[in-house]
Order: sequence, then C-alpha cells, then structure tokens
Amino acid sequence: MRVFIPVTVSALSADEPLMTRAHAVTKRLRAAFAGEDEEMLDMIATLAAADESLMMDTGVPSRLIVAADGEATPEGELETSVRLTEPISRRDIVAIFADEREIADEVVRARRGDEEARAVVDDAELLWYHPSEIDALVTDLTSRAQAGSGSTH
Repeated sequence: MRVFIPVTVSALSADEPLMTRAHAVTKRLRAAFAGEDEEMLDMIATLAAADESLMMDTGVPSRLIVAADGEATPEGELETSVRLTEPISRRDIVAIFADEREIADEVVRARRGDEEARAVVDDAELLWYHPSEIDALVTDLTSRAQAGSGSTH
C-alpha cells in the first residue's frame, strides 16, 4: 500500500524507521470519491498528509511528506487515515514532497493561524523529490530554517 506520511526534517534525516499515523487510498476514500482515478485518489491522500504536516512543527518552514510502500490499517476519522503496521525505512520511500522556498513565510504564518497565508499554502504545489535527493533536500530545508526565512520559532 502506498502511504503518505507527514514527517519532521529530523525524522527524514535520521534514517530511522517511521512507525506512525499516515494517509493512504483506503476503501472509505474510494467509496467517498467513487469514479475518481488512482492518480486523483493518491493526490487526495497526499494533500491530507500535507494538511497534517502544516499543523506540526516539521523543524523547517515547509510541509514535508514522504510517500512510501508499507503496510497499514485504516484508523481515524478521515477517509485517508491509516496506522502503519510495520515500520517504514528509508529504502521504502518512493518520493518526498516539500514546499518551494518562495512560500516559506506563508507556511510559518499559516502555522500561526493566518487564514490568508493558509489559502496561499493550500493553493501551492508541493515539489516532488526522488529518494536519492533526501540528503540534499534536508540540507536545503535546514539552511532555510537557519537563514531565518520563515523561521518556525
């Protein structure tokens, strides 16, 4: 099953197994969006993970989501909510999604409750990264936070 997991930058860089809540295309999601294709259902699950990421302190001024192949069972109120039943390791990651540098300030303001900033973030496309880019992405995201662009503190 493809799962979409909101993560912190430290969890992404640590190369330790992830064992947490996630989002996925579940039977409930398929029923709620009958007639949608797999790509759209994956996008809905990704955006649910992005919304969760926006509400957590990822350690950087960006939403941060990993897509991975793993085992999970439905759990929670959302049609996409699942709980991982096996740890996800770096080798299970198939993609990483993060915000572009230009909306860092909006991400920070949205985390603080600014509705206008939230609308900008909601409309922003997440950038896709290959797993081989994890270390470079972590370095870039960390430098953004250290430079003060959209500092989360």
